[in-house]
Amino acid sequence: MADPLYFLVFCLVLILAATAHNLQSSEEGYISLVLSSKGVDFAEDVMINKAVSTIISLQLPNIKKSIKIPMIGKVHF
Repeated sequence: MADPLYFLVFCLVLILAATAHNLQSSEEGYISLVLSSKGVDFAEDVMINKAVSTIISLQLPNIKKSIKIPMIGKVHF
């Protein structure tokens, strides 16, 4: 499966190429984009899977601390 970052870079390059060509041409141009539900669902699944795999690999440090609070006593967290 392709990395979503490569897809975004590819889209950016296409947009920049179309813009640069449009600056050199005296004719009017346009960019047309068709998004289907199936394509949007696929992109959503790819991005969710990437986010989940990134979050799962993160590990939080084990922090333990004790503090003495007047009228409550010693608190451990």
